[in-house]
Amino acid sequence: MVLQMTGLVTPNTGIAVSSFMKYILESDNIQNRYFRNTAGAAIKNVAPVSLLKTMPIPLPPLPEQRRIAAILNEQMTEAEKLRESVEDQLDAIKFLPASLLRQAFCGNL
Repeated sequence: MVLQMTGLVTPNTGIAVSSFMKYILESDNIQNRYFRNTAGAAIKNVAPVSLLKTMPIPLPPLPEQRRIAAILNEQMTEAEKLRESVEDQLDAIKFLPASLLRQAFCGNL
């Protein structure tokens, strides 16, 4: 479950790359810190952006952030392709029993 934040987070481009920050903010480490700090919140799993101001987030140099973000983007694209492939295979499997029964009743097995 991804924690929702109220407001817009826009990193200073001289300090952070937005695509890198997206992955950082979605990381288990940051998400777990938010969950601990939002216990008893009026809306579960919603944290104010002001919580980011008090949370240290270590950042590598900009070139390293860009490199990491590029790698993660490639991996996420590949993961999405794999997910779609698995979903297609599952859809085919759903129709397999009906197809086998049809073949059996028609004497094709």
